[in-house]
Amino acid sequence: MSKFQKDLETQEFEIRKILADETTALAWGRFKHRIRPTGKMFESYWAVVCEVEDGKIKYFRGFEDTGALEAAYRED
Repeated sequence: MSKFQKDLETQEFEIRKILADETTALAWGRFKHRIRPTGKMFESYWAVVCEVEDGKIKYFRGFEDTGALEAAYRED
């Protein structure tokens, strides 16, 4: 199990939109996770871009508020 799987307790997950054609997909939404080690909440909008070629993922990028993630892991 990865560190994120152990540390994140999903509270909310929403997909707002998915757009796709034969080779490319985009999706975006928002989520809220509790960070187990600190008990803090991490909320962010997110987006994912994926391209597929010959049945394999050629390109994948995920976007979220990494500053908010860092702050949620920080012990006060």
